[in-house]
Amino acid sequence: MARGVRLMKWVEPLERFVEGLVVLWLISLFYKRRSPSSQRSSYKANEANQAKSKGVVMLTIGVENIGDMAVIECKGQLVRSDAAFKLRQAAMSQVKARIMVLDLTEVDAIESDGVNSLAALQNWALDRNIQLKLYGASESVKEKLEANGSVQFDFAPFKQMVALLSLAESQQHAKAA
Repeated sequence: MARGVRLMKWVEPLERFVEGLVVLWLISLFYKRRSPSSQRSSYKANEANQAKSKGVVMLTIGVENIGDMAVIECKGQLVRSDAAFKLRQAAMSQVKARIMVLDLTEVDAIESDGVNSLAALQNWALDRNIQLKLYGASESVKEKLEANGSVQFDFAPFKQMVALLSLAESQQHAKAA
């Protein structure tokens, strides 16, 4: 019995260690894919200097294609119509994706244009049988998205993201072989 108790003390630290390894593995995957030969494309704001002078943080978007999954990384604020349009344009160009993940971990603000844009993307994805998942949204962003009663968003937790990424990666390797 005492041995079982001692082993239980190691379970939680071991789980955290394994979770940390998975995070490092995911980070290494993203950095490997950012090489010039990868399928990564970036959308830069044309009005970056104007936005900075007005005190608005522009939205930058990066797209990672892993198998039939597209991960769209968003950074900045999704508050202006040009940012919302840029996000819609990037997402709607991923017509081959079966799963689309919007990584919102670095989005620090969202307003009505952004909420409406994500609602339109959700409807667009449903029409094309694409799973749209939101990942890493801050509490304030989640609250604004959930306040929109017309569309139900699918927020993916960390463990689901790990499973989706590993599945997409294994499918990509299987297709390459």
